[in-house]
Amino acid sequence: EERESVIGELRLKYTKQIEDLTSQFENTKKQFQTIAKDRQQQQSDLTDRDNEIKNLNVQKQEIERKRRQLET
Repeated sequence: EERESVIGELRLKYTKQIEDLTSQFENTKKQFQTIAKDRQQQQSDLTDRDNEIKNLNVQKQEIERKRRQLET
């Protein structure tokens, strides 16, 4: 009977530990998903900025070309 009591207590202890680890895992998984989403958004923003810079450089070159034409 004492043995069954000890087994029952251990079972409860390990069940609680499994629940705690499962909860920690789920929280970590949610944090990872949030970080991955933020990273994806930052990469998208960076791509947008790169495209803006390229467009501005093209415009700058066009303005320089027109300026040189006007000087000649």
